[in-house]
Amino acid sequence: MGLNAKDLIRLLLLSKSQSLYIYDLELLKSRFASITMDKPDNVSFLFPVKAFPHCKLLELVSEYFDGFDVSNENEFNLVKDCINDDHVCWSSAPYDTSYPGFSYNKLFVDGVSSQRFNLDSFLGQQSRFGLDLEQGITSSAIHMHLGFQNNTKDSILKCAEYIEKKCRNSIVTEINLGGGFDFSSMSEMQDCVLDVSDILSDYKIYFEPGNWVTQGCGAIIGRILGVLKAGNDFKVTTSVSALGHLRWSQSIELSLKGLLGVKTKYERLQLFGPTCSESDIIADLYDGESSLNLGDFIIIKGLSSYSYAWRCDFNGIKAPDLVFI
Repeated sequence: MGLNAKDLIRLLLLSKSQSLYIYDLELLKSRFASITMDKPDNVSFLFPVKAFPHCKLLELVSEYFDGFDVSNENEFNLVKDCINDDHVCWSSAPYDTSYPGFSYNKLFVDGVSSQRFNLDSFLGQQSRFGLDLEQGITSSAIHMHLGFQNNTKDSILKCAEYIEKKCRNSIVTEINLGGGFDFSSMSEMQDCVLDVSDILSDYKIYFEPGNWVTQGCGAIIGRILGVLKAGNDFKVTTSVSALGHLRWSQSIELSLKGLLGVKTKYERLQLFGPTCSESDIIADLYDGESSLNLGDFIIIKGLSSYSYAWRCDFNGIKAPDLVFI
């Protein structure tokens, strides 16, 4: 089943909720299978639990990925029942997580069995995570923070070449390059993985495609709660909150649907979330036509998985549930 408007509306009405996250399981399976298919022998894929902390999703991930990135005991507990002896877990916490109860036979722990590094001197930035790679390697496993923004293929390859030079003749055998990808297609991602595999051919390499691999597989649907009209300008309040439900969703596809199919022309349309914050702004649109009646539906696709991860009950607005179709 795809994420078409009629199905989304039906699911929201059945849920008796004001808003709802909906993800396409078959599309997720297809993307997981594609990203892990025919990968080089020295490459493994880890899924960052923080990107989508939902037990059903993580159980599905365990069937395709080589393991997980976990930041703390709470995240580890979300995956401990779906990992086996073949899976790897890598702790990305910026502090020592080797406390009692947090143990696994294939666990890399920052500060204990691995080192986290950044590329500040190479990239000209100042990261709060890890040491600069120029400051010395003392572990056989290292975890890299490649930058503050999403990483393109070119930037990843440049970083890989730099890392190879710095790790040459060192004790390093395993390198986690993290995630934060900005690829235009699955084929570009696969090409990048092959190129990095060649550059770092002497090492075991880990990638963490969390948000990127789930992007486009989900939507959130809500309803119009209030409409203020001044001439042909409209201020519309919806049950979807930009602050509480759409965090880190940067490239959304938005539509408004009405059961009666009645549309209204507007010169300006401002869409807001239901909170009391001035910054709870979903969109500011000009010169169009849309369904603008109380009870009509707002559908937003192209979500970041982090929107679900960051969801909250701010201002008494209930965080939406999630269903898979």
